Amino acid sequence: MTTQETRRLQTRILLLALAVLVLLGLIAASLTAHAYYQQARDRADLAQQAALQHHGQAVAQYFDRLEDIAWQVASRSRIRDELAAYNRGETDLEDLQDFSHDKLEDALRPSGAAGIIRLDAEGRQVLAVGDANPDPIYWPDIDPAMRETRMGDHLAWEGRAWIMIAVPILSREDEWLGADILVFPAEAMVGVLESAAEGGKAAWLEGPQGVVLRVDDITWSLMPTGAGNPVAPALQQARGGSQALQRTDGEVVFAVPVRPGWGLAMAVPEEELYAGMMAHLALPVGLVLGMALLSGLGLIGVIRPLSRQVVAQSEALERASEEQEDLLEYASGFVYRFDRSGRARYISPGVERVLGRSMDRLPETTLRALVEPFLPYLEGTAVPIDGGSDADLPPARAEVTDVSGERVVLELNARVRYDGERVVDIFGVARDVTSREEARRRVSHLANYDPLTDLPNRTQLDQRLARAIERCRLHDERLAVLFVDLDGFKYVNDSLGHHRGDELLEAVARRLLGAIDRHSTIARHGGDEFVVLTEHIATAEDAASVADELLRALESPFHVAGQELFIGASIGISLFPDDAATPDMLIRNADSAMYRAKARGRNNVQLYTADLTDASQRRLAIEAGLRRAIEGDELEVVFQPQWDLPGESLAGAEALVRWRHPEFGMISPAEFIPVAEENGTIGLLGRWVLREAVRRAREWGPERLGRIGVNVSGHQVLFGDIVTDVRSVLAETGLEPHRLELEITEGFVMDHAERGIATLEELRSMGVQLAIDDFGTGYSSLSYLKRLPVQRLKVDASFVQGADRDPADAALTASIIAMGHKLGLTVIAEGVETATQRDLIIREGCNEAQGYLLARPMSAEKLAALIADPVPAYRRE
Repeated sequence: MTTQETRRLQTRILLLALAVLVLLGLIAASLTAHAYYQQARDRADLAQQAALQHHGQAVAQYFDRLEDIAWQVASRSRIRDELAAYNRGETDLEDLQDFSHDKLEDALRPSGAAGIIRLDAEGRQVLAVGDANPDPIYWPDIDPAMRETRMGDHLAWEGRAWIMIAVPILSREDEWLGADILVFPAEAMVGVLESAAEGGKAAWLEGPQGVVLRVDDITWSLMPTGAGNPVAPALQQARGGSQALQRTDGEVVFAVPVRPGWGLAMAVPEEELYAGMMAHLALPVGLVLGMALLSGLGLIGVIRPLSRQVVAQSEALERASEEQEDLLEYASGFVYRFDRSGRARYISPGVERVLGRSMDRLPETTLRALVEPFLPYLEGTAVPIDGGSDADLPPARAEVTDVSGERVVLELNARVRYDGERVVDIFGVARDVTSREEARRRVSHLANYDPLTDLPNRTQLDQRLARAIERCRLHDERLAVLFVDLDGFKYVNDSLGHHRGDELLEAVARRLLGAIDRHSTIARHGGDEFVVLTEHIATAEDAASVADELLRALESPFHVAGQELFIGASIGISLFPDDAATPDMLIRNADSAMYRAKARGRNNVQLYTADLTDASQRRLAIEAGLRRAIEGDELEVVFQPQWDLPGESLAGAEALVRWRHPEFGMISPAEFIPVAEENGTIGLLGRWVLREAVRRAREWGPERLGRIGVNVSGHQVLFGDIVTDVRSVLAETGLEPHRLELEITEGFVMDHAERGIATLEELRSMGVQLAIDDFGTGYSSLSYLKRLPVQRLKVDASFVQGADRDPADAALTASIIAMGHKLGLTVIAEGVETATQRDLIIREGCNEAQGYLLARPMSAEKLAALIADPVPAYRRE
């Protein structure tokens, strides 16, 4: 072979070697580009999916908060009880609206809602407050079986986005009473979607009915996705509870579930999502080709320039890696990867933002907490998901500490990768959900504790009482339930306002809590009612001792708003297993015993007895039938004549109300008047009696009957509109004002004279006469007595009836008559039943008298006959 041929052969070999090197370089470049592109795209997808999950959680938390607000509005006991009364027909729509409107408006302002619609048990709208009152076609589905909130899927009308929450209104016995629909402006949720859609993206939120809130380029609209919309399949998958990632027409669609039936989707243009990726790929591909070329050139001695290119390639790859790390840093939380041996291979820089430490400084306990929930899959002890295919693992939760030692709760979402049946690694996202967990804890606390006093609420009480009963059954022990109802709290609340009433309730709760031992639980049952559960008692006397401690805790005055207030309590006690065997019956029986305590003078303790069940049912029947009695014909007014002394001419008559109950027969006012004061019907009852008595007096005329006396409840004077009622009745009937005498009790004078003086003076300025009834049974302050604009003093019957056999009663009667005269008042003695009693009060100078000796209470017709022939009863016999 010639030298020339050898050179040509060498040249051909060199060219062939160079071609082979170039071909190998092209193959290596292609493989490198594909692997690098796939890895970078996966990282970008993972970061974008994590960001969308963060927005989805914000939407879910927003919905949860609206539902919590809706529960708080619907669970207000006073307006709930009024709705229950309306459903039973015990109140009409106007009264319901008058009672509930302001209270719902008060609830509307802090709730953030734009409107509240209240429905009765039949689903009819009975009240709406606020500016937003959508048509019923937009309402959520509502039926008596619902026990949870329901959210409306129609998110807009009148060009705005809205959210409607329907919440059931349930009685204490879980009876369906109706529902509230709260209408919230959805701007806060729109703000979340606008955040997700920034930078040219588009976001969709879809509910069960397919109505979609779409945000694109910081504008929003409402439109259904439709079958042709490329986002629809991903949203459908997200609404079913699964994440979705789809690529269509140059866009990547990400979707995540928000809550059952709701999905959130985001569409990102591929060119934006993977922007700059091709430029980064050009560098490693070019470098690989350059390496092949330089390898060929190295055959002819070009080695040093190749080394400089390799260094340049390394630096470029490092810069590309840093850019990928920046993308992962944007994601919420941090990304992690563990190999099959459980060693951390990668944790993104976001971990420093969450835990304050970089990957290489994380303690072993933190690394173990991240991987521990998934160890069964790495170790092969768990059944492979999807038969060994790559799959998402069940979400997990881990608690770790950050660099400052604070507790951090992480939500772990991971994916396992298999090579056949062999696990390669797991990778996933860890998100800081500490604030969400704390919010859930607060919601749980609100569900079990009273927000005002922080005492256990009725739900928590029922649970603790049920567990205590089981313990007592197991160990053959007793427990006691004490029902505590504050005496006079309604007067404080109505006169000083609800805000001051709440301050007093907080102070009472602290006192009561300090009076019980570690074996007892105190809960707020509602309003001014508390229930104490005490265990490890041997006898009823032990329970009574606990009750006495509670009463002693309330003896010293409370200081509220610069005022010194005294508050007592009536306490009823029932025992397990003596009186009842279930939580409901124990509380109900203690409640019945409490009412007996109130009936026996208040501020005392009563034990449950079997007869109280009948008494409690009777009281409930009286309370339920009182409004019907006032509006029907069950009430009647009788009149007891009043006589001048000593001549015994007819001076006037006192009007007395009687209730002829269809089941119980005649009921005394002493039984139903306190019920009327408690349930708010005293004003309606008082107006009815006043109108009936004045109408009769007008018929008889001044020449036949001088005056008519009508008893007035202290509640009417303090909290009613007695002045307007009297003025209206006088104008309606034409009765001369001086012929009407209003009687108020000495107890009212003692307790509330300062606040009632202005009202009494206004009545007196109209010409109406005023009298103090039952004088002598209280402890009146003479300084108040001389300031009151009264004309008549009525000596209580208990003194008069004992005057003929008890020197002390005789002396007291004489003293009261003398004091009344010294104050310039006319004195009338009540309850005169014998001639001896009559002669005694005449000797002491008493001006007038009434009682069975002279005349019993009688109907209007019989009084008319007596007016025609005014002769006392004892003279007719």
